[in-house]
Amino acid sequence: LYQNTVPTKYAFTTVSPVSCTAAAASPPPNSISIDTSTDTSTDTTIDTSIDTAVEHAVDTATEMWNRGEHMQSIDLFNDIALEHPGSPLPHFYLGAIHQFGTGDDSDNFVSEEYYLKALEKDKHHADSLGNLGKIYSDRAEREATLKGVRTHHGNLNFETSLRYYTAAISSSSQHLQSYINLGLLYHTFGLSSQSISTFNLALSRNLNSPDLHYNLAVSYQHQGSILESVHHYRLAIEGKLNSGEEYVEAWLNLAALHHKHGTVDDAIWHYERTERALLGEGTFRELPMAMHTGNREFFGGLARVDEVCELMLMILNNMGQALSQQGKVRESCMYHNSAVILLEERLELVRGGQEEGDVLDQIVG
Repeated sequence: LYQNTVPTKYAFTTVSPVSCTAAAASPPPNSISIDTSTDTSTDTTIDTSIDTAVEHAVDTATEMWNRGEHMQSIDLFNDIALEHPGSPLPHFYLGAIHQFGTGDDSDNFVSEEYYLKALEKDKHHADSLGNLGKIYSDRAEREATLKGVRTHHGNLNFETSLRYYTAAISSSSQHLQSYINLGLLYHTFGLSSQSISTFNLALSRNLNSPDLHYNLAVSYQHQGSILESVHHYRLAIEGKLNSGEEYVEAWLNLAALHHKHGTVDDAIWHYERTERALLGEGTFRELPMAMHTGNREFFGGLARVDEVCELMLMILNNMGQALSQQGKVRESCMYHNSAVILLEERLELVRGGQEEGDVLDQIVG
């Protein structure tokens, strides 16, 4: 979802909505987060010491998973389910492990079974409802891709996802992940107005996060509401900066908006700022070496070097176009040549078998 061409005289490249990392509806693969506020039973007379015992056991199982003791962690979660048959938590975490911890899409069917078991214990368990929504939204997108038609009409997976996300929000009005992923579901199927309404509903309920503002900005951008888009990109950037992080995608899209609707000087400043956000004190000339040495934690701590390269290629190409508009042909050629060199390095890695096949697909695209 990283490539999205803005239809102008110049092919500015921007970044699509975030739905895979910070905006995912669940614990990431190797870091299962625990929501200790989750209600573990609809029975208000239950002994609270049971809740405490479950949470303590879940803490232990989660720590085992994060240490890499995956089989022991799964065994402990299963033991918790047997010892505390009324709690949805062990079933929820087993579902999350199979959905996000194995890297195998086929495990989503196993995840679905675990989430449904959790809902048998507590039909209002928002985390399970939200993750079921994510499973069906992924299926809805795959279905649309296979049919070659990006429409929600007749897409039963879309309808099922919508019901689960709505149920999660109804069960917990503060369930941020479900607002974000529901908004993204609408956005993916071209329902911009519903997407914007969903994100704004979350804001009206005092939910606030950089990813929420970022995705709202993307939706406004696609709708053509430029001032609102710029406003929310800046709020997303500010939110990340307040926690000591950079929001590279927001900087890049903000630069592209300046490029299309503002002045070239402003666009160049924002592209340069995007590069600093991405690489810190490093330079893009160091990327090829990082790729060949297998350094997967390159500048800024991004998970994959090829993600850094993808973003860097956008910056280099866009900067080249902006400089060309200013009549700075020599500088423009330098940036375009740097993009070609970086792309060749990525192709070389693919030929050498050092990268996943999906990277080749991205390059060909």
